[in-house]
Amino acid sequence: MPGSRLGCIPRKALITKLMEHSVEDPKTGCWNWTGAKGSAGYGTIIVHDEKGKHGRGAHRVSYEQLVGPVPAGLELDHLCRNPSCINPEHLEPVTRGENIRRGSLPGILRAKGAARTHCKNGHPLVGRNVAHVSGSISSRSCRVCARLGRRRKHDAAGGKKYRNRMED
Repeated sequence: MPGSRLGCIPRKALITKLMEHSVEDPKTGCWNWTGAKGSAGYGTIIVHDEKGKHGRGAHRVSYEQLVGPVPAGLELDHLCRNPSCINPEHLEPVTRGENIRRGSLPGILRAKGAARTHCKNGHPLVGRNVAHVSGSISSRSCRVCARLGRRRKHDAAGGKKYRNRMED
């Protein structure tokens, strides 16, 4: 995109800003963003465009300035798995589903699920109260919550009320 601009910042100035706020890692080839970062570690750069002055993903701005626009409906996947990397050679436009499949998110969710001791409603996730769900990312669920959910659904459909065993 020679001569292109992102809003009112000339392309050359924006590329200079990207390079000033990144450091190349000689081992990985990553251009690690040293400027502001979000909670997930992705770099943020302030740009001026038709929406005004706001932050955008530094990796996305780097890709757009050095390679070209990200195709509609796609997002950038960090092939290096380093969210602070802005090296366009480490970025590939992919669908959201593909980006999620490739990412570390499923592993993180699995680890969080395994570490939980109680469900969101406070029931302990131990012994017979744990249901192992095949195909689920976190793979464990609360049997008490599942039973209460089935009861609510049954009652809402006009079915005969379940007997509350706790009151017997």
